[in-house]
Amino acid sequence: MTTYANACSKVTFDWMGYLLYQKLRSWAYRRHPHKSRHWIVRKYWLIDTEGWVFATRNDAGVLRLFQHSQTPIK
Repeated sequence: MTTYANACSKVTFDWMGYLLYQKLRSWAYRRHPHKSRHWIVRKYWLIDTEGWVFATRNDAGVLRLFQHSQTPIK
């Protein structure tokens, strides 16, 4: 019989968000090897009320990446 711990899902979502940030940061540095880190941050991340958000700006507005920690825990 398998049991699941509902209480640690918040910790898991936070950890997955951290790993996703590390992967995206690594990708951005690899994609723009001759640009400064400040330029890369300004291009790909927005500072919002929720912290750093990976986003892109286009003609329709801003498209944001959904964060794992925003998943409601039921």
